Order: sequence, then structure tokens, then C-alpha cells
Amino acid sequence: MKFLKHLLTFIVSLLLFLTIFGYTLILNVKGVIEHQVIGEVVKSTISKNTSLTEEDHKRIDEIIDKVSNYDDVDELINTLIQEIGNVGEGKSVSDKTIDIIINFCVNHIDDINQLSDTKYTVEELKSQETRNDLKKSIETAYKEINKDSSKDIINIVSTYGKVTSKTSTLYVIGIIIVLLVLLGVIHLSLYKWIKPFGIVLAVSGSVVSIIYLVFNVLYDFIVKNVNLDIKIDTKTILIYGVGEILLGIVIIIIYMIINKLLTKKKKVEPTLMNNSNLTI
Repeated sequence: MKFLKHLLTFIVSLLLFLTIFGYTLILNVKGVIEHQVIGEVVKSTISKNTSLTEEDHKRIDEIIDKVSNYDDVDELINTLIQEIGNVGEGKSVSDKTIDIIINFCVNHIDDINQLSDTKYTVEELKSQETRNDLKKSIETAYKEINKDSSKDIINIVSTYGKVTSKTSTLYVIGIIIVLLVLLGVIHLSLYKWIKPFGIVLAVSGSVVSIIYLVFNVLYDFIVKNVNLDIKIDTKTILIYGVGEILLGIVIIIIYMIINKLLTKKKKVEPTLMNNSNLTI
């Protein structure tokens, strides 16, 4: 029976590790791509404009960095990514997507005007003409992308969009909760699932931290040997890794405290019963 309990604990803990570790990597890739790579690509494209002064480039870089770190950038990028597959299937760009784009532009109209050196007004951005032009431009661009030669790339991009969506995050949280409940059932305890959970978090964090070190070595190698004009800050990966390690250690300490208190209580109760029997 003990062997079966240990085996089931190992299997569920492994699934828990794969879920937490896998999604930690996805979140890191999402952060790097959406908040850094896209911004750097835009900067690189703009830098080819020889008519801009060094001061203009510096100002534009600052605006791009600012805009790429807005919270609503995630929703905007994920929505646009998901529309690639939809247009490829012959569907039109949804009104919801156009609403998200326009709302983003309205919320950050000052940054957009600075970046593009324009003087758009909120009324112009919300006009039906702008909506129609946006829809037409996106559909034209996506139809071009959805050619047969690009199908594999489209599938990868569409999958990325689905995996990094809010719905997927909710599924992952649900899976983690179910696995923790299973650990509780296996141990027939309200608290013994805490220990394997803490260990899984600490191990996941350790592996993520190792990946951070390996990625830095590979990135330095690529930068030195390939003409790559993109700067990527990988500190977020380390923050996730160290964060999981610390959280795992804290959870294990909590388990040890609870276990010690309950074990002590079990020892005290029989002693009190024995003393009462002696008195009688």
C-alpha cells in the first residue's frame, strides 16, 4: 500500500511539475516575444529610415519601450494573432478585434501621435471610416500571409496565440487545482499535499534558473557570431525561477510547521488520557 501511495504521488507530482514548468516557460516566451522582440523589430525597422535624426531615434525608442510594456498590449497581440487563422479559414476580421485595436489606440493616442508624428483625434480613431480601413488592411495583409508557403508558420503562430490566451491560463490553473486535490486524496490528508507541491515548485524554479543561464550563454554566442541587432532582457526568466524556488521553500517550511504541531498534539493527547486513567 505504501509503494502504491509513493508511486501515485510521484506520477501526480510529475504531472504537476510538467504543468507548472511548461507554463512558466510559455509565460517567459510570451513576455520576451510580446514585450521585447516585437518592440526591437519595430525599432530596427524604423532605424532604416535615414531621414530621422539621432534624437528622433532615441525618442521613438523610448515611446516603443513604453508602449510595449502596457498591460493591454497582451490582449491586442493575442487578438491579432488569433485573427491570422480566422482569415486563413475565409472569415472576416471580427468587430470585437477592431474594437480592441481602436480602444488601444484611443487609450494611448498621445504615444501613437508622437511615434508616427501625427495629430489623430479620438473622433477620427472611432470613426466608421477608420474601422473600415483597419478591417480592410488587416484582411489584405493576413490573406497575403496565409499563402500555402506560409502555412507552417501560420499554424505555429496560431497555436502560440491559443496557448498564451487567458482561456488557456484558466485551464492551467484548473489542472493544477485538480492535481493538488488528487495529492490530498492519495494521502487522505488536508495538508500532506503541501510538501510535494513545495518540492515541485522548488524543482521547477531550479530548472527555469538553469535554463536562464543556458539561454544567456547561447544568446551571447549568437550575438557574437551572427549579425543580430536585437537586445533581449532575460531577467524575467530568472525572476520566475528564483520566485518559484523561494515560494517552494516557504511552502515546505509551512508543511514542516503544520506537521510538527499536529504530531506534537497527537503525542500530548494520549498522555493526557493515560494520566486521567491513572487518577481514576
